Amino acid sequence: MAPERGSSVRMSQQRSKAMSVKAHGELHGREAEIGYEADLGYTPPGHRSPGRWTVRRDPDGWMLLFHSFRGRNMS
Repeated sequence: MAPERGSSVRMSQQRSKAMSVKAHGELHGREAEIGYEADLGYTPPGHRSPGRWTVRRDPDGWMLLFHSFRGRNMS
């Protein structure tokens, strides 16, 4: 039996809502202050470049930082 016409559109619309990205102002009602920093997560275990991603608000805009764990004792 074929899927109902339009069902794939609804599904893709639902998927896009779940994957949407919102700005700091949309989430918190105000813009991020200078110096604001947010952790974006880690590289997956076993990745060839282990580390953590961070985003920081500077006076000139946003900066994406990568903190490498290479060479550090992780025990």
